[in-house]
Amino acid sequence: TIAAGELEALLSTLRDEGLSAYDLERRGMRFMDVENYEQAAAFLKQASDLRGDDAMLLYNLGVALQRLGRKGESHAAFLRSFELDPGYAPVHHNLAEALRLDSRFEEAAVHYLEAIRIRGDEYETCWGLGDCWSRLGRSQEALLAFDRAIAMDSRQTRALKSKALELSKLGKPGEAAANLRKVLSLAPGDKEAAQWLEQNHWTQNYAAIVDGITEAIDSAHAHLAPATISMLSGLVVESTIVNRSL
Repeated sequence: TIAAGELEALLSTLRDEGLSAYDLERRGMRFMDVENYEQAAAFLKQASDLRGDDAMLLYNLGVALQRLGRKGESHAAFLRSFELDPGYAPVHHNLAEALRLDSRFEEAAVHYLEAIRIRGDEYETCWGLGDCWSRLGRSQEALLAFDRAIAMDSRQTRALKSKALELSKLGKPGEAAANLRKVLSLAPGDKEAAQWLEQNHWTQNYAAIVDGITEAIDSAHAHLAPATISMLSGLVVESTIVNRSL
């Protein structure tokens, strides 16, 4: 591994030797291939300084920076790549990812949709779109996007879990439970899904209690004393509060 100072000295030497942008890019991509993103980013950045109008080069630089968690720099690289080649689907996806991780969900959704328009449904793109819609409170669109992700790869569990959570938010614990059981059939060791399923079980039970009490009040309202009605109504409220705390 080359230390940061040593890498900068090496790059300086290479520049002094008149190494071309192509050679710098090629070396950067070699480091990308072995997942050495720090050194890849350094070489690709030098290449982009020499050839700043290459959309693919800037896209690869953005990927390296994204892998390093340098969100601002990766976003800038993806944005510049997008400006140079707005028809390149991967840059839309990665720009959307950067925006989503920055909680800019409406902007992210625009780029996820554009990536889908250009190259069709892909699992990660559809899931990312669904996550944006969910966070924006657009549940039906979120469910549609999660379903599209599941259609692309039914063996992955992330979209199934996200769909289960969305269904639970909509007050559909039975459907949520069905999706969580699918998750556990694919990944029996998923502790998070098992915990959610247990919570969902309690939600279903409380929903049944509330429905039963409400039905009893409605059907016997004329025959019950005011104090009894008040007590039963209190049980409905208490059950609802407990349910929401789960």
